[in-house]
Amino acid sequence: MPGFSDGAADDFAAVAGTWAVVNSQYSLNAQGADGVSVLTLAEDVPEDFEIGVTMNVAGISGFAQNAFIVFDYISADDFKFAGGLVGGGRWTIGEYVNGSRRFLTRVSGQMAADTDLAISLLYQGNTATLKSDGDSVLEWQFSDAGNDGKFGLFAINAQVAFDDFYAKAVDAAMGE
Repeated sequence: MPGFSDGAADDFAAVAGTWAVVNSQYSLNAQGADGVSVLTLAEDVPEDFEIGVTMNVAGISGFAQNAFIVFDYISADDFKFAGGLVGGGRWTIGEYVNGSRRFLTRVSGQMAADTDLAISLLYQGNTATLKSDGDSVLEWQFSDAGNDGKFGLFAINAQVAFDDFYAKAVDAAMGE
């Protein structure tokens, strides 16, 4: 997948929040609101997949400190997410259902604002595994497939710079 070094966020569409490519990163300003941007893929989302991004959450007064990968995005009221509640030092996997946000599981973890964090989400057999720097930090078993919707990026009342986004099919037999 192309990065943002060409000054464009090719195939990403902002759904909520103010998004712009700044210094070769896809930056979000979502003060007082959710920020969501989704990726339109040329082909169908595979059954098993991995998506990842490097995120840098700003430690600015008046903003929360969080950032997430979006998957199974159907609408602004219906999607799944995984990432970090950086200000609280917790990894989480959650979902929006009928417009209501739910954090399904959380665990304490090492993270800091104003620092690059490389995260990825491995989705296999309805199990979502959140990884930080390649190490598994959290899992959640969903009751449905995670490949019905789009991929994307998300934050709640935060300023975040995203970079190095990727999405790929995963061979179930090999785990990658």
